[in-house]
Amino acid sequence: MYGSNNHIRADTLHCLDRWDEVSVRALPLVERKKLLRAVVPDQSSVILFAHHVHGRGRDLFPEVCRQDLEGIVAKHSAERYGEDEPKRWLKIKNPENSQARDRAKLFER
Repeated sequence: MYGSNNHIRADTLHCLDRWDEVSVRALPLVERKKLLRAVVPDQSSVILFAHHVHGRGRDLFPEVCRQDLEGIVAKHSAERYGEDEPKRWLKIKNPENSQARDRAKLFER
């Protein structure tokens, strides 16, 4: 996946209302994702929309590993974004992800 120019979006904290940036942190995750879905094109070759999967993370994880993705971030769908939100997320990493495994090769010593 090195050299890929895709950007995967699963959440948003700000939106534009005409020309003004508006924080949407007070909205629940499912509402923030609806706003994001409205602006990420279905057929974009650069930005990909990450759909949420309710209660099926264990079923999803083997596919994440098969596709050599970094992992899964689990969030409560009704939660609003607050300063402590990252502490409430659960990040489940793919231990065999090639980008993580080979990352040291990208840096000079």
